[in-house]
Amino acid sequence: MVREVNAVAAKPVLPLALQQIREEDGYIDSTSTYATISRPDLFKSLWTSSSADALARRAANICPSGDQHYQIDCDGVPLNVRVKGNAPVRPSEEVRTKEVIQAVSPSVVSLMVTGNEMELNEQGVLEPKRWLGSGYFVSAQDVGLYNYQPRPGYALLLTNHHMASGAKEITVELFDHTLFTTQTVLAMNERTDSAVVEVYVGDRIVKPARLLPAGKDIEQGDFVLAFGQPLGRKRVVTRGIVSSVEPMEMAPGQPPLNVVQTDAAINPGNSGGPLVNMDGEVIGTDTFVIRDSENMGFAIPVWDQIRALREEYFRLQRANELAA
Repeated sequence: MVREVNAVAAKPVLPLALQQIREEDGYIDSTSTYATISRPDLFKSLWTSSSADALARRAANICPSGDQHYQIDCDGVPLNVRVKGNAPVRPSEEVRTKEVIQAVSPSVVSLMVTGNEMELNEQGVLEPKRWLGSGYFVSAQDVGLYNYQPRPGYALLLTNHHMASGAKEITVELFDHTLFTTQTVLAMNERTDSAVVEVYVGDRIVKPARLLPAGKDIEQGDFVLAFGQPLGRKRVVTRGIVSSVEPMEMAPGQPPLNVVQTDAAINPGNSGGPLVNMDGEVIGTDTFVIRDSENMGFAIPVWDQIRALREEYFRLQRANELAA
């Protein structure tokens, strides 16, 4: 006996018995017109018109757009499934990349730093040393600094130690090109090349970046996007993968630090910008490249930086409390 059903391509709420089937127990190959359920014994008690409909919906949930035909062998009894309509499909890599860029870009800022030191310009005139880089807004809750109370109109941003160290003034350019200046670096940590800066933005509503959830791993092969202003070019995004996550000795005599290597292009000016996964979560902060290498950029995992900044800020605050 052959049963035939039509299915609407929509995400189903499957019966519990169907939900309990693991991928290795049964599958439907959307590239073929024939698929086999390898555990037909699980379906014997469900071999009714309703279970046939559930199977059809299961097929519909993974097939490409348009009409598709499947034949499911259930313990020797064939079930022809015709899937009608547009089934949900995963966004293409291009579409997903654009979605992440649109979601993350408002959190990213361009930085122009005026240093305390002087240097000769091209005309031989002494002027303050200046350098360019990037940063991104973070929530005070995520950073979790000891006894830090957010002030109305102020926001926090994360960048590199080598961006903030020696700064006399930092000019922050928001996504909408609004400019603000700050001199308030709350904490810096050289080992993790991190700094947290407080900037007054008035009544501007800024969007803190989403950080990688605690416990979620950074895995080799993950697609990533690097944001920043390389070589002074603003709002540049490059794409690549996580090449490795390995300990690296950052300075003589210091313990190795986990570093994310990526083939996404990271150039001078990217420093301090976020490295983001395809869920739109910051996994690290763009930090450095190896000169004369090809496609070797590095970022420090964001939670390693935040932990170091918390410790540094706590040390500074406790010292101030004891001195008071």
